[in-house]
Formats: sequence, structure tokens, C-alpha cells
Amino acid sequence: MKGVLAIALLAAAGTIQAGADSLLQNGGFETIDAGDRPQGWAFKQHAGVRAYQFAVDDEAFRGKRSMRITRLQKQVWGMVEQNVPASDLIGKTVEFTVRVRAADVGPRGFSVDLGGFAGSTMLQRVQSERITGDSDWTKVSLRLEVPEGSTQVMVGVTLNDAGSVWIDDARLRVVKPRS
Repeated sequence: MKGVLAIALLAAAGTIQAGADSLLQNGGFETIDAGDRPQGWAFKQHAGVRAYQFAVDDEAFRGKRSMRITRLQKQVWGMVEQNVPASDLIGKTVEFTVRVRAADVGPRGFSVDLGGFAGSTMLQRVQSERITGDSDWTKVSLRLEVPEGSTQVMVGVTLNDAGSVWIDDARLRVVKPRS
């Protein structure tokens, strides 16, 4: 019995530790607020009428929930993002990894984004290739050396066309110290 308990505790510790190195809050979208929104994440769309739905979904890569973006009507883009203070990251290389899944995404696709910003000014950004059509859960990884002057590091997923995108298991971690 003690052996089973010890194994269970070690397994639980490993599960907790797996996301412990992530700089993101709520990368699994498991914690939601009173408005049914995932804590730590922001939702944006291009100007105009509400054209994108941002919803917590039960279809997840890991855990019980994921985040879904669906375009409801024609509009340039809709985005889910999180910003992390950059003061301790300047000159370090960070890696953003996320699992994404797509359904009926149009030819302009969706992309995964990672950038260094000074306020609202983008200093440097990397973006995945655009993904279109239908896809099962896929891991996307981006790396960025956080530029001098950055006040925040932004991670996000942007839908640029029709369809739906699910996001789960988002992590941001330092992979190379300052050179």
C-alpha cells in the first residue's frame, strides 16, 4: 500500500512539474473566471462588429479544456494572446510551444505568434507558417531572443480566415540564457 501511495505521489509531482517551467499563466486553459473565460488570456479582433467567438471548449489535447477561436462573420483577424513581463528575459532565448487543432480553416489560415514588445511597439516577432484546412492536434514551436528594450513578451494564436482553431498546452520557457 505504501509503495502504491509513493508511486501515486511521484506521478502527481511529475504532472505538476511538467508545466512548472512555463512562464505562462493557465497554459492548459483549465482555470476559468466567472465569465467562463480562461484566466490570464486576452481576446482581440480587428476593428468592427464582433466577428470572432472565443470560448473554452471540452475538446482538449491534455486536461479537460482547451481554447477555441471561431470566425462568425467576415473579418480580418481574431487573436488569443498572453503577455509576460520581459524585464528578466532581455537577451535570453525563449521558446513558445502550443498544441493546435483546426477545422475548416480558409486559405489565409491561422498562425502562432511570439514577439518582443516595448509597450504597444513591436520590436521583433516570429510567426509560424499559416495552417489551413483541417488538422488534428499538432505541436508548434517558435523561438525568439528577447530584444533589448522589450517590456513584454507576447504569445498568441491568430485566426485570419473562416473556420475554428483549438489551442491547448501552451508553454513559454527560457531555452538559452543571455549570451
